[in-house]
Amino acid sequence: MVEAKAEVKIEEKHQNTKILINMKGKCDRVHEVKICRLVKVMAIGLSGSGKSSIMNAVLNSTQFDSTSSGIPSISNLFKPVSSTVSIEGVTYTIEFCDTRGLGDPKVSDADIFRSIQELYCSDFNSVNKVLICLRHDRMRADMSINLSNLTNYLMEAGFSKHQLILCITHLDSLKDTQVEAFIEEMFDHPIVGTLFKMSGTIMRTVLPNLDELDEDDRDIYTRYRLKTVSTLLDTILEPCEPLKIMTQEKFLQLVNQEAKIKVVEFEEEKKKWEVEYKTKMDVMDKKLKDFEDARSELMRLKQVKVKNEELQKMILDKEKQKEQLKTEINSLKDQVDKKVCQIM
Repeated sequence: MVEAKAEVKIEEKHQNTKILINMKGKCDRVHEVKICRLVKVMAIGLSGSGKSSIMNAVLNSTQFDSTSSGIPSISNLFKPVSSTVSIEGVTYTIEFCDTRGLGDPKVSDADIFRSIQELYCSDFNSVNKVLICLRHDRMRADMSINLSNLTNYLMEAGFSKHQLILCITHLDSLKDTQVEAFIEEMFDHPIVGTLFKMSGTIMRTVLPNLDELDEDDRDIYTRYRLKTVSTLLDTILEPCEPLKIMTQEKFLQLVNQEAKIKVVEFEEEKKKWEVEYKTKMDVMDKKLKDFEDARSELMRLKQVKVKNEELQKMILDKEKQKEQLKTEINSLKDQVDKKVCQIM
């Protein structure tokens, strides 16, 4: 029987969460009869967090490539891979479904979660456990949106605390006290704090590449690797009711909700367009009215101008007539003067 885990509790306030840091002692596996022989595990986490290494270690295989959830792939979900493990005469089939890493610059987190929801029609519908992989040195500000998206998805999907296993990777160089302090700090972190509190198990996961170690270190880390895998196996095989990722009814409900949202968005856009159209038409009508008013005023001014020109002409004619009359009067005056002179 392989060696397994010892539980370390950080504080009383985390008593409902298993904090697994230092794997010591042996595990007395006492499983209830209701443990499922088929255990389905979905792996999810940030890109480059070590999901593939963990799944390969648990299944004792090399079927998960480190690029299976990375940028080179064009798929958001990958064909489930399974393996068997025998414990106390009971054979369990552990089936892993890998997902594309969150934070991939080529694929949005929403598309990945949507692909997971579409699993309702596949054989991997019911999930017993969710393996959440986070690399400790990547829980920083630039990953906050991805961690928030992950937390929101797990909450909306309805996974229970006992189904969530949080594996923190790349902690090889830290001492147990440093790991404990780091985990305690994360419980109060504004971004990942909720995720840590949601998880039923938080586990320090150390799975170094043994081929890259010298002989002395390889022996030490081989034993530690076995303890880590054993601990992880125990946690995965703990009895837990499976959750259907998405029933057809729920899926259709979401489709209808999205359709309704689109209809509402369309109606709002239509109203906005109608308001803009009416505003533009009002502006056009005002411009047209202003144009008609200006045209009418121009016509009036033209008529006034014509009348003024006619009046000026009449005035000139009268002036001419006046001059003619003066001339005639002067002529008559001269004639009268002559007549008077003749009479005198």
